Amino acid sequence: MLTVYDIETDGFGSTCRLACAVSLVLPEWRLNVYGQSRIGQMFTKLNAANLRTGFNTVCFDDPIIQRLANRQFTSPSWDLLAEIKAVNDNSSGGWSQDAITKAMLGESSFLTGDQIPALFRAGKFHDIIEHCIQDVCGYARLLKEIIRRGGVVTNGIKTVKVDISVLRRHFVMPLEQQV
Repeated sequence: MLTVYDIETDGFGSTCRLACAVSLVLPEWRLNVYGQSRIGQMFTKLNAANLRTGFNTVCFDDPIIQRLANRQFTSPSWDLLAEIKAVNDNSSGGWSQDAITKAMLGESSFLTGDQIPALFRAGKFHDIIEHCIQDVCGYARLLKEIIRRGGVVTNGIKTVKVDISVLRRHFVMPLEQQV
């Protein structure tokens, strides 16, 4: 079981508040949406996954989820941005999920993470949830494409090859299946 996940918050740091969290369990295509009051449930499901994956989860999502749940992850994870940094001189410059998705799939998010705090303050949680769902589903499609390309990732400017050996063992979805 592979679980893709993403969270959106009202900012960064140790005092940020959760706007929403979304997980997508593959190959079942089970989508879950969580609010602040259910973050413990999300933590439990993520920690039970054979592999959890997302974009920039090591530096952003995981610390916030762990702080809100007051628990530490013990399950294995695969973070695309961390993998890119490992083969790109520890640089993440130009490597946004949106840039990679545009270059590799021709898709673009209707929002960026920078817009979320203003939407949070305006109470536009539906837009935030829609964005988070779009990010998780787009990331699942992106994983499929990265596996198809043997680990090759591009942002349209630079191309790197990441280690997908762990990802391959857990990504059991037929590559022909659409997200």
